[in-house]
Amino acid sequence: PSSMRSPYFTSWERFFRTSPLRPLGGWLKPLDLLSSNVNKEILVRIKDGREFRGKLREVDSYMNMILSSVEEIEGEERKKRETVLLRGNNVVYISLGPWDE
Repeated sequence: PSSMRSPYFTSWERFFRTSPLRPLGGWLKPLDLLSSNVNKEILVRIKDGREFRGKLREVDSYMNMILSSVEEIEGEERKKRETVLLRGNNVVYISLGPWDE
């Protein structure tokens, strides 16, 4: 019964019905969102705690990614890399840019 539904669930339903991430006719899948950001800057955190900020050059169906002009961030240490290949199953999260510095 609808009387047993929590307000929390209803608010999430309302968010997803009106979300800009929901295109006409269906839901936007994570891989589609990532693919639509090729040649844009992203931030990726992997399981060992390192973060990589760079331009997304390619992504495949396993979410393996090739980044260029990369800044590798580990704690306070930052390293510049020309190109990095990240394996999709090591990814903890992905953030789409731009970011305020």
